[in-house]
Amino acid sequence: MMTVEQERETIRQARTNARAFAPLYDHYYPRVHAYVCYRVFDPQDAEDVIADIFFKATFPNRMYRGYIPLVLFYVDMAMFH
Repeated sequence: MMTVEQERETIRQARTNARAFAPLYDHYYPRVHAYVCYRVFDPQDAEDVIADIFFKATFPNRMYRGYIPLVLFYVDMAMFH
């Protein structure tokens, strides 16, 4: 389990180093995967949605600002995907 402080530090590092995102991905992928598979019945579509969520959250525009827990940010993105 990742503490809030560990999560924040990892997010800070991931903003400048994409490889630093791996612990967040590893930690949250199972929960995001379960939620998306519940909402999207086609396995390939679910994998596409998951990939898009993590890509948008991590690389191009750094959308996550820290106002809500990271897992809720991912679920929110999945809901509106």
